[in-house]
Amino acid sequence: MKEIVRYKNEFNTVPLRNFNAVELDFLMTLCAKVREKNTEKLLLHFNEIRKLTHYSQNSNVDFVKDLDSTNAKLIQCNYREEEEDGIIERFTLFHNFRIDTHQKTLEIQVNKKFEMLLNKKDEYWFFTRFELEEFINLKSSYAKECYRRLKAFRNTGFWEVSIEEFRYLLDVPESYLMHNIDKRVLKPIKKELSDIFFNFNIKKIKKGRKIAKLRFTFTPEKNLKNNVILEISSTEEKKGLGLFKNVFLAESDIRLLDKTMTKKEIDDYIHRLSTHIESKGVKYKNHAATILKWHKQDQEKKKSKKTNFQNFETGIRTNLNDYIKKKDEGRKQLPKGTKFQNFPQTEQDELANMLKKMSNLHNEEQ
Repeated sequence: MKEIVRYKNEFNTVPLRNFNAVELDFLMTLCAKVREKNTEKLLLHFNEIRKLTHYSQNSNVDFVKDLDSTNAKLIQCNYREEEEDGIIERFTLFHNFRIDTHQKTLEIQVNKKFEMLLNKKDEYWFFTRFELEEFINLKSSYAKECYRRLKAFRNTGFWEVSIEEFRYLLDVPESYLMHNIDKRVLKPIKKELSDIFFNFNIKKIKKGRKIAKLRFTFTPEKNLKNNVILEISSTEEKKGLGLFKNVFLAESDIRLLDKTMTKKEIDDYIHRLSTHIESKGVKYKNHAATILKWHKQDQEKKKSKKTNFQNFETGIRTNLNDYIKKKDEGRKQLPKGTKFQNFPQTEQDELANMLKKMSNLHNEEQ
């Protein structure tokens, strides 16, 4: 049975600083083994890791050294998470990474914070998936890292990236000029990945006289499965979401929505749009734009309602203060022992009405 590596696309945004080809092989092998294991502890024998990674050195000393250096570099490239409440946290991939040189075993446990990247799937789970063997057979660390990113676009056959982001993601030395990148980075990528991705091509896009972007294109995997060769499309893969699977959003759409609303709000709007499309039979050109439009309209309504409520509340409080003042003055003029119930019923009803309206508006606002 083939070992499969699968993780959330977000993991592709983490640059694996200074990892060599052997260390990348170790890391992807461990990612394959912990797949669907959640946060359980996993015990692996050295021989199993050697076999999966095609590790060529016979010495256990070298093997342990490479395994340990993999973990050391993983610790350095910790993952950063910033929450809405202002909490910033950094954490590493493995909560536990224990090498036993006597038993010749490695015990690992995925950090609970990383479980969402390697294990848990939800409706919006856009993921990278590839065969471990195919990754291991690549020689260049640049080819391996580019291969992972391209696999995230396996169904579109298109990845366009700025030269700055490309340098960052693949950890290209800052000292490299474009001719260095051509020779030491793009050349091995082109050579190795052309055997994997059908019609693979790398195009440099200029802005003025400088290279601004790199465009990677290849025949999408879904087209190859059907033995159909189609023109490369730059459209991102869109998933059918919602109750009726009729709301189509790409990963970039989800990121865009995430900037303006909470996860619960996104869920609610997708459900609302899905039901609306199914019941009305209407069509929308861009579902992300529709959700953003609805969200903006709802926010404006809330803002207007809040302003109206504040104005109404101010008016009620003014009238209420006048009424209390009038009541106090009236009390002074009445014989001792007169109760509030003796005041005219119309004024009591008016006050009760105002308080009821104020309460209703407040509840509506909530």
